[in-house]
Amino acid sequence: MTSSAKPTGQTQLTAELVRFCHGITYDMVPAEVVERTKDLFVDWLAVTLRGTTVPSSTTMAEFAGAFAHPGPSTVLATGERLDAQYAALANGTAAHAIELDDVTNESSTHPGIVMFPTALAAAEALHSDPRDVIAAVVAGYEVMMRLGEASFNPNGNYDLFHTTGTLGVFGAAMTAGKLLDLTEQQLLMALGIAGSMASGSMEYLTNGAWTKRMHPGWAAHNGWIAANLAKNDYRGPETIIEGPFGFLKVYTRHSQPERILREIGTPFKVMETSIKINACCRYNHAAIDAAMLLCSEHGVNPEQVERLRVNVVQGGWTVVAHPIEEKRHPKNVVQAQFSTPFGVAVGLVRGRAGHNEYVQANVDDPEIQAIAAKVDLYVSDELDATYPHEWQARLEATLTDGREITVHVRHPRGGWPGVELSREEILDKAHELADPVVGPDALTAATNLIFDLEKLDDLARIGEALNADSQQ
Repeated sequence: MTSSAKPTGQTQLTAELVRFCHGITYDMVPAEVVERTKDLFVDWLAVTLRGTTVPSSTTMAEFAGAFAHPGPSTVLATGERLDAQYAALANGTAAHAIELDDVTNESSTHPGIVMFPTALAAAEALHSDPRDVIAAVVAGYEVMMRLGEASFNPNGNYDLFHTTGTLGVFGAAMTAGKLLDLTEQQLLMALGIAGSMASGSMEYLTNGAWTKRMHPGWAAHNGWIAANLAKNDYRGPETIIEGPFGFLKVYTRHSQPERILREIGTPFKVMETSIKINACCRYNHAAIDAAMLLCSEHGVNPEQVERLRVNVVQGGWTVVAHPIEEKRHPKNVVQAQFSTPFGVAVGLVRGRAGHNEYVQANVDDPEIQAIAAKVDLYVSDELDATYPHEWQARLEATLTDGREITVHVRHPRGGWPGVELSREEILDKAHELADPVVGPDALTAATNLIFDLEKLDDLARIGEALNADSQQ
């Protein structure tokens, strides 16, 4: 597909992006994009269901239930139906709780945990045509990822804000706005309004706070509000991306405005989204995969390790590598999720780094702590040269017998490009996460509905399928 938008210079970035996204319909989206969207929907659902069991999620669901009115939209943690914005808040928060949500290379964001809670809540409230839901999600990914790529700083992407929070509200406003059938001008207003709702502090890193988990839920909540304000003719700025006080001037130190419209629609951005296997920050994944390969391909046992030297790409340094002593000695699961030393250690000792490995018992495990204390981190121009297209890692192991082994990973498992998960692998991950929450039959019923989404009469049937068997 080619874009109908004709870039006329930087002053028209927001308007041209809105024009393109307003024109996205189900019938013009290629079949492979439709199927990829369904895969991402299934992955989001499973990750969210498991995330509902985490204390930060249950607290948010209880808050939503206490403050919202009864409404049409399902809260997955409780099965309650609330106002759409509060269901989106609860579901978006749960989706980010276990760090297994989808992720992008070029913009380092998590679009699914914003777009799908927005779309599900809106579709239930509006009884949307499922084909329109697919188009709305595709459009939301376009906005969030393109804005992310235009504001990405490869030398420190998280030196200002958590980008899923700041970027997500724009994608959510687009997704909600399309389902509300906004005009092109109203969509432009929705994005302008969303710009005053963009937020996401990185201060959670200092003590393992829960606030990062709230960011996608808050973005989904605010995106629905922004779209509805625009529907009621509330005015926003028309140049929220490129204006003198717009996003690219205020929210980033590294602006690339030409990326907003670059090769738009060829392919759609959902095709450039990765699905996580390891339950932690994506900046850790290649290093964890390298640690597991050290065991599986080179036969190294944890007790043989004298020292581990691991490359960390510059963009993730402040998130997963610094300060080094804190990263070697995380005190809780959130801190462990953002620690390369812990990720490498748990991968070596447990042979996995999924949700069941990111638990307090492993954070406190003396064997894992001992390995984490042996990890040194560094950056290199060689590996940074291909970032963010490639999220590489190189692990150099010095063993107690004097041997030195190097393992190099170009793309983490589940990543884009080239190592994407198959639908079967996505379903395996989904059942591992969600079966303990709703049971395999309920999950199968829900995923079957998603894979036949175009034929669904009402997205509320997905929540109904899950609740039918959840009281086991």
